[in-house]
Amino acid sequence: NEAMGYYLTNYTNYDTYSPDYTLSTNKKYPTQLLEILSIAKKLSKLYENIIIGGDSAGGTIAIQAALTTPSLFYSGFLLSPWMDLDGKYTPSYYSRSWNDKYKTGDPIYKTDPITNLSTSKEIALKYLDNKSLFKNPIANPVLATPDMLKKLPPFILFIGDDEVIRDGVI
Repeated sequence: NEAMGYYLTNYTNYDTYSPDYTLSTNKKYPTQLLEILSIAKKLSKLYENIIIGGDSAGGTIAIQAALTTPSLFYSGFLLSPWMDLDGKYTPSYYSRSWNDKYKTGDPIYKTDPITNLSTSKEIALKYLDNKSLFKNPIANPVLATPDMLKKLPPFILFIGDDEVIRDGVI
């Protein structure tokens, strides 16, 4: 986080805030989302344009915040965001799984696809703390409706072609 904040500040000349939100091991959803929205609302009193962003689970929270209150943000960026928390819409867990023989696929997740998907879903459930939230389009952003997406400010999303979470982002 510190490195990303450094680069964002130095290469954009924008003020950059990297909130130290509560981890899901300490409090469950929507704690983190509410913390980020609270910070963004306070910053909106100081700045005309708020750009929200994040990577991985931070990207999840950033898009959740934008889906909740789109008018609060000028734009956003997501780096390898975790968009499909239950993995139902992400066949790339299988098609992008690491293949040690050919050295292809996602080198971060080197276990088999079923284990990767199961582990991801367990982590998501620890964060959400309620299986029914897998069906909620704010909690599980892959389910955001076209109407919800139309209300978002401009976003840029980055995802590597070999990442197991690729299809959830696309």
